[in-house]
Amino acid sequence: MNTMKAIILFLAILSLIFVGCKKSETETTKSDLLISGIWIHDNDMLDTNGNLKPDDERGLQKNISFDFRKDGSLIYTKDQFIAQLSWTFEDDESSIKIVGAMDTLSIPVVMESVYSIFKLDDNELIFYVMSSPSYPETGTFKIYRHE
Repeated sequence: MNTMKAIILFLAILSLIFVGCKKSETETTKSDLLISGIWIHDNDMLDTNGNLKPDDERGLQKNISFDFRKDGSLIYTKDQFIAQLSWTFEDDESSIKIVGAMDTLSIPVVMESVYSIFKLDDNELIFYVMSSPSYPETGTFKIYRHE
């Protein structure tokens, strides 16, 4: 009977060791990916064939960066223009809402924009933006990479 108690005690200790040594697997969230660094504009891809993939003609390359912060603030730079904006996820984290003027040259000045997320991983952020309400089948993919 003592042997049986020793075996049970040994197995109990062994199971505690395995449970205690198990790695903590935390999943990287979209917020973690966004705030992990500064996103630098690579280029635009025009979706001229309406297939909702960035596989058409290459658009403009611009000097734009996004620095998403954990507190919901966003430092946006375009050429010499720097703006303090705010951001939140929308639609179950499938789009990003940006509040604030990203371009003071547009008339009227747009104070709020929602961008559909096409791709977001460790290295690449791709937004999809309708070109205009009158041409919803044509859009632009704005591609960013980590600095």
